[in-house]
Amino acid sequence: DASGAAAKAAGRATEEAITAKEAAAKEATDALAALQEALEGERARAEAAAQEAQEARQALEEARSALDAEKGRAEEAVERAKKLAAKAKALEDEAEGADKWAALDRAHEELHEAEQAQIALRTEKETLDAALREASSAIGSLYKATTGADASGTATGGVGISLGKEDAKGAQGKKVQVIRVKGMEGGGSALESDKIHVGDTIVEVDGTSVSGREVKDVLALVRGPAGSSVTIKARRANA
Repeated sequence: DASGAAAKAAGRATEEAITAKEAAAKEATDALAALQEALEGERARAEAAAQEAQEARQALEEARSALDAEKGRAEEAVERAKKLAAKAKALEDEAEGADKWAALDRAHEELHEAEQAQIALRTEKETLDAALREASSAIGSLYKATTGADASGTATGGVGISLGKEDAKGAQGKKVQVIRVKGMEGGGSALESDKIHVGDTIVEVDGTSVSGREVKDVLALVRGPAGSSVTIKARRANA
């Protein structure tokens, strides 16, 4: 009869509704599992990037310590060269008196030693420069790897420099804070142009003064869409 058919139809509708709910619940469970797996992957990559950054910072500190040691040895070599030059001059003065030829021979020997000391000093300086370039390249590569895109996912680029804030003497000897180039990235446009060096003070970026700005703000001015250009005004260290 009609009531029995209606009951059967209602039963089938109920079964279909239950089946649909179970299917939806399974899809939701699968989606949640996929999301959790993706989050774990992102967390693992973030931890790996943090570990790489820590290792790079440690490598830079070790490089800086080595550079300080090399600098000390270079300064000692300079002092030795100065003493040898002074001694050679004294021997030349001695040559004006008796036994001048023997004194001249000693003076030539001392001058030769001074020249050898200067050669050693130049060699040490080249070693220091090479070590600094390698350290700067490593830090620059890590910086590019970890900041290669902005928050919207648009690819951006810089000129291959890392910056830091330091105290310096301003007008009338007053202490001011300046933005200095701390490292150069191997293959970066700044290193290839040879117009910006480690230790330079950044003055303007595209005509905008960086006075009083934080490092992150200056980096934001320098960075831009890949392939774009930027004009940086810098003051050479000791200039």
